[in-house]
Amino acid sequence: LFPRGEFDQAGDASGWGNPQQGVGSFTYAPLVDADNCAFSGAATLSADDVFGGTNHSLWLCGGAIAGAQIFRLGYRARFPTQSGAGAFEMAVAWYPAPDCGGLHLQPLSTVAPVDSTPADLWQSASVLANSPANAVSFKVAVVLHKSTIAPLQVEIDRLGIQPAGEIFSDSFEIGESCRWTQQDQP
Repeated sequence: LFPRGEFDQAGDASGWGNPQQGVGSFTYAPLVDADNCAFSGAATLSADDVFGGTNHSLWLCGGAIAGAQIFRLGYRARFPTQSGAGAFEMAVAWYPAPDCGGLHLQPLSTVAPVDSTPADLWQSASVLANSPANAVSFKVAVVLHKSTIAPLQVEIDRLGIQPAGEIFSDSFEIGESCRWTQQDQP
């Protein structure tokens, strides 16, 4: 449902930022991947201001969905060792019009944040969320909460939004199993 969340190519990290909050950047990292897939990468979200207690967030319209469904929302994230302190989270806003038009519906769906410690460890978080009955499109937000004055950076892979009953089959069609695991992950 949201293939750009795998960050398999540089274009998956483009188009984010409407609206953008805070000072920072969002870039494609081709040599970083939570699953060590040779054909994939990750995105790097940075908060570069010189203040503590700030946020840096970006949004991207994810496209069409069916309302009144249960979705699994989730991600994998890792804070590099040299990064400052803070947390990362993901949110999804549901819209009653195509292409994320109009005001978003309540409630906003959020996935629990992960903390910057421990560093250099891929952390996963996921949640089941109900889309409102009149939802026809959705936006995905990535949010970096900075708690110190040091720059903060997080690497993100596998931003996932899929119907809860869907079977995971990513890359099966090309014979690649690098994203397959014994555990249920977002």
